[in-house]
Amino acid sequence: LHAIDGVSGKVLWRKNIVDDLGIDQKQHAICVAWGRAGSPLVTDELVIVPAGGPLRKPTTEEPEYVSVVAYERDTGKQRWIAGDEQISFATPILASFGGLEQVVSVNESHVAAYDLDDGAQLWEVEWPGHSNSDASCSQAVPLNGQKFFISKGYGVGAAVFRIQVPPSDPSLPQTWDVEPVWQAATLLKTKFTNVVVHEGYAYGLSDGILECVNVSDGTRAWKRGRYGQGQVLRVGALLLVQAESGEVCLVRISPEAHREVARFDAIMGQTWNNPCLSGNRLLVRNAEEAACYEVPVRRVPSEEVVEEKR
Repeated sequence: LHAIDGVSGKVLWRKNIVDDLGIDQKQHAICVAWGRAGSPLVTDELVIVPAGGPLRKPTTEEPEYVSVVAYERDTGKQRWIAGDEQISFATPILASFGGLEQVVSVNESHVAAYDLDDGAQLWEVEWPGHSNSDASCSQAVPLNGQKFFISKGYGVGAAVFRIQVPPSDPSLPQTWDVEPVWQAATLLKTKFTNVVVHEGYAYGLSDGILECVNVSDGTRAWKRGRYGQGQVLRVGALLLVQAESGEVCLVRISPEAHREVARFDAIMGQTWNNPCLSGNRLLVRNAEEAACYEVPVRRVPSEEVVEEKR
């Protein structure tokens, strides 16, 4: 893990997470078969990353794991560790439930939340998976109110959970309860990708087909467009889809129907990577090549964007 000055390229600090936590590297590589795919979560004070395991210790004891580790953003000093479950391939997020900022992490077989200040675990809910087989890659997505959306492939599908915050009366049990609002194995089976949630609907690649789902009740609005195991990114009223084939496509964000308004061949070869849009520069890459395109970007009403691209 490196903190690098964005202007000069100077390395400000670095950490070998495996060595820092005392993780058995060979066993970790077996347990987390496809490496570390999650991005760092950067807050005002911390850099928070998935941790892992098993920890190096006498073989007679049960293996131990650390789910998340937080380093000080300015110095790289370890601030706290949290959780006791193996990591997945998802990125931790920052969310606020009950007025408390918390780190929400999709671990190997649970979604769990930790206090941002000290890493104390607040709640967890089962979310099945194994990081060397039916692994989780998709992040949790906070929704309006006390809910979050979660999805994955391997036949698990999607769900919305409600967080019941502890009562304000200190004489009552101070526990965080999590209960499902809905679950559906047939919806938004996201394998490598996250979803875009916009105006009450989730858009994502479900086993390679673009799908739109109402997050309030788990009903499908539409499912159309075969893009493979690619990635999605919202740009105003449009969905930028990085197809597995290397093509980049623009799809109108609407629960009414699937409407693709533009596409071009961006790179060659199997593409599972996230695209990056900065101003009018679109960066795309895969294991074979990378490319940067200049794209027209301007602030216009959503209807005008669609008409212009037809």
